[in-house]
Amino acid sequence: MLPISPCIVKAHMAATRLAISRHLFISKTHPIWYFPLVVSYSTALHCQRRTGYRYRFVSLRQEVPLNVSSGSASASPEMADVAKLPQRQALADDVYEAINALLMDSIIAPDARITIDTLSIQLGVSPTPVREALARLEADGLVVKRGLRGYFATARLNLAEMKDMYELRLLIEPWGAARAAERVDAAGRQRIGAELRTLPTAPRQPDYAHLKAMSSHDARFHNLILELAGNQFVRQSFERSHCHLHLFRLQYGKAATTRAATAAVHEHKAIAAAIRKQDAAGAEESMRQHLAMSRDRIVSIFD
Repeated sequence: MLPISPCIVKAHMAATRLAISRHLFISKTHPIWYFPLVVSYSTALHCQRRTGYRYRFVSLRQEVPLNVSSGSASASPEMADVAKLPQRQALADDVYEAINALLMDSIIAPDARITIDTLSIQLGVSPTPVREALARLEADGLVVKRGLRGYFATARLNLAEMKDMYELRLLIEPWGAARAAERVDAAGRQRIGAELRTLPTAPRQPDYAHLKAMSSHDARFHNLILELAGNQFVRQSFERSHCHLHLFRLQYGKAATTRAATAAVHEHKAIAAAIRKQDAAGAEESMRQHLAMSRDRIVSIFD
């Protein structure tokens, strides 16, 4: 084996220290010795000028088959249909949304390991926005970081956890609806009306792409009511539970979900009407009925 040039070592250290994002596999075109190294293009050219060696550059993205759940080098049939994000969309929010969709539709299965490098190549982006998105998803409770093992998708709520979440909601939200009705003013009525105008049409399929608009409206509507109630500590505590995210995660892929979404639309209208009329008792009762029926619809998924 030929000795490793000091320039090669220096380039390797510089690339590691700077965490250069343009990943290239570089091997010296010598019949005996090959030295894989991750460096930037400019660093490699500098190294070539100093040593006189010639190098072969091969894009990693074109050669590495993927398996998101295991991180192995075999192709994953579950991930075969994942489309790479266009370069103009390769931003943190877009990557977050793409991974969120994979989790919601169970393309990344509950408890599956998520490999950053594998997922970044699958989406056609650098590891940095993937890492940022996973940190956000960890705050949402959809992934968890386990020591040196990396990120894993969290399990879905079980039946007992789902009922506990609704018990919390039944303690907070009927009170919040009544309080909102007592406090609502003209601006508050306009905000409720504006939110109702965002109501989506009935979803045709129970997947994330079709239910995303309903899920987003549902979270905004319930958060708005607690905001109008005027107690910011209650509202912030409710938002941190991410209850809508986890409850909708249980429903993706279930045929009954499209019917449940249609029912929820009518229930939201009844709650909004009571608040806008400043009917505190009616708003409280409408919210309580809505939550009870929503809970029963999800319970049926476990049967």
